Amino acid sequence: MVATMSVPAWIVLGGLLVTVISIFLPFATVSFKLFGRTLSSHGVAADGTAKFVVILLAVVAAFLALPAVSGSRVPTARLIGLSVAVALLGALTFVWFHTVATKNNEGEGFVNVTPAFGMMVYAGAVIVTAVGVVLLWMERSKADRA
Repeated sequence: MVATMSVPAWIVLGGLLVTVISIFLPFATVSFKLFGRTLSSHGVAADGTAKFVVILLAVVAAFLALPAVSGSRVPTARLIGLSVAVALLGALTFVWFHTVATKNNEGEGFVNVTPAFGMMVYAGAVIVTAVGVVLLWMERSKADRA
């Protein structure tokens, strides 16, 4: 079964796996400053709701991509659903970056909030997953022409 997986299927499933792993890494770094000096700094992980939503979307996306795992053609309805799930994961990236920027503006110079490693890995994994979905669409388009 695994031997017949196409490259786009590997990309999608690998991207989804890294997306889920990244949600457990620090998403933001909060630094407290006084008189220009950093007093303390610590990483903040995503909350439980965010983790649940990302895991749920990743599981749904993986389920929708199952035909690609077996090497068979992915039906159009599944590809549309997979595209929507990955788009929602991408939308969360923008929401979280906006949240970090908003929280940084609320700090009034005493608190500095910056994106952390987990958020960067998450964004990269979602981009890789989206590329895999585009490749699945292209693979389907080639099969339709043949």
